Amino acid sequence: MDEHGGFTLIELMIVIAIIGILTAIALPSYQNYVIKSQIAAGVAEISGGRTMFESQILANNFTTFDLADIGLPVTTARCRLSMDSSETGFIRCSLKGNPMVTGKTIEIARSTSGIWMCRVDRGIAPKFWPAGCQ
Repeated sequence: MDEHGGFTLIELMIVIAIIGILTAIALPSYQNYVIKSQIAAGVAEISGGRTMFESQILANNFTTFDLADIGLPVTTARCRLSMDSSETGFIRCSLKGNPMVTGKTIEIARSTSGIWMCRVDRGIAPKFWPAGCQ
């Protein structure tokens, strides 16, 4: 009767090779997911100020206001926020996080007719852009 006391060296090498192949496939996909989620988080953080921005424009007759007036902080975990409070203003997020997006910007901008558009820094690959952004 032959007793099997463990794995052979070749069996262990095959397992290590399989793990390496799976890691080589999974890591880039995970990094892409992280980049997309960080950009989406940036859009979510600035989108909350859109309604108050409109209210400030209508209530203040186009006088200047700042981020605090529309309920947004200057910095968050994902963004450093800035804005232009003119009629055709914008709320901008300078992204933090993954090195591929750090320093890049995403913004929502208002037209004179009150329509908001999402704009993405051209340094961010289009495959990472959120739906509805240009």
